[in-house]
Amino acid sequence: MTPLLEVINLKKHFPVGQGDGSRGTMVRAVDGISFAVGKGETLGLVGESGCGKSTTGRVILRLLPPTGGEIKVNGENIEHLDHNQLMPIRRRMQIVFQDPYGSLNPRMTIGQTLAEPIRVHGLAKTQAQLTERVTQLLELVGLSPSHMRRYPHEFSGGQRQRIVMARALTLEPELIVCDEPVSALDVSIQAQIINLLKDLQQKLGLTYIFIAHDLSVVKHISDRVAVMYLGKIMEMADKKSLYQSPQHAYTKALLSAVPVPNPRLKKERIILKGDVPSPLNPPSGCVFRTRCLQAMEQCAVIEPPMRSVAPGHSVACHLAG
Repeated sequence: MTPLLEVINLKKHFPVGQGDGSRGTMVRAVDGISFAVGKGETLGLVGESGCGKSTTGRVILRLLPPTGGEIKVNGENIEHLDHNQLMPIRRRMQIVFQDPYGSLNPRMTIGQTLAEPIRVHGLAKTQAQLTERVTQLLELVGLSPSHMRRYPHEFSGGQRQRIVMARALTLEPELIVCDEPVSALDVSIQAQIINLLKDLQQKLGLTYIFIAHDLSVVKHISDRVAVMYLGKIMEMADKKSLYQSPQHAYTKALLSAVPVPNPRLKKERIILKGDVPSPLNPPSGCVFRTRCLQAMEQCAVIEPPMRSVAPGHSVACHLAG
């Protein structure tokens, strides 16, 4: 079966200007990653701030042009399509941003915000059809149709994120990139939004790329998880394998930082040495070697390829398996 989304050796490099106005080195925000996401699946994309996970989401949606690699949606290459060619594909791919207030136009009512993409794509022939569709969307995310006359500042953070989710659903997409959609919300509200995302997925058959830095949140919604570090994927596995049997040193360190609900249970914390290197000048060989407690000589010379250590479980490490 053809996956809904396939990313092959995807790269996104940003030029950095010099003092004289010329272009100098490149920031390797995303540096050759590959994965596939099946229909109805949720892939969690996790890592520290600056690892390239949000950039990955934006490049997949063509909000940013890729530097290299392939992006396939239902088997169709989209990395070189122009604006007009992308229009029908944009209906099938949407995004939910981290900041719900910054994602909404403060001068537009909620009804106007939800109606705009429907008008742009010509999906409602009459005003009555448009109003009916907006009403359905609000009810779908647990809001009242009476809310359509209000402005964003009249809602709480959780309600605004529901509105952003409703807007993402206006064009009946297949794929939604959730870019840290709950990180700005209280813990109790986070659970409500996660449950809503799961309910919508079951009702509408949605596919998610769920971007987050909190592994405990990712665990509740993802089917598979990809761990990113400095523009590269370090480990990818199904949720159960990754959380029960992590193979990469970076994954182990991230999991050791996840709080345990039982205060009596002592958990050994793995403290990584040093700081995250600059993507302007990443380390040779394995990009994680400067912080790895198990680094060997060959780690500085040879970049470890992704290798399978179990069915559906791949790791980029010379010590894997």
